[in-house]
Amino acid sequence: MTCPCSNELSKKFCNCAKTFEKFLIVNKFLSEKMRNQFDRMNSTK
Repeated sequence: MTCPCSNELSKKFCNCAKTFEKFLIVNKFLSEKMRNQFDRMNSTK
């Protein structure tokens, strides 16, 4: 995701968006791991 970072507001928004994108990627990875663990716990019942 590339942003036009010309003025201050969009600069802040760009950094925010980049950080948020990283967060989403990490969050997706974590939630998949959690789901796998949860499935394993459920299947052992």
